[in-house]
Amino acid sequence: MTRPDYWQHCTVDCERVVYCVVCGTRKPPLGRDVGVYAASGYCPHECSGHYLDPQPGHLFPGELAEMDAPDESE
Repeated sequence: MTRPDYWQHCTVDCERVVYCVVCGTRKPPLGRDVGVYAASGYCPHECSGHYLDPQPGHLFPGELAEMDAPDESE
């Protein structure tokens, strides 16, 4: 897998994991769908702290390593 053009300049900071200051649960990556089954483990949109700082990155942890790994199919 190679990085899409729009993620070419991403760093580990883009995988930043933060916890909500109101409910204490982990915030999902910005703009990403965590899926219906995983959603219960993340700070919900209805929480008053969901949009407060600190803000998470936009990538899931480990996503950069996955994109930068050598392509084994070649």
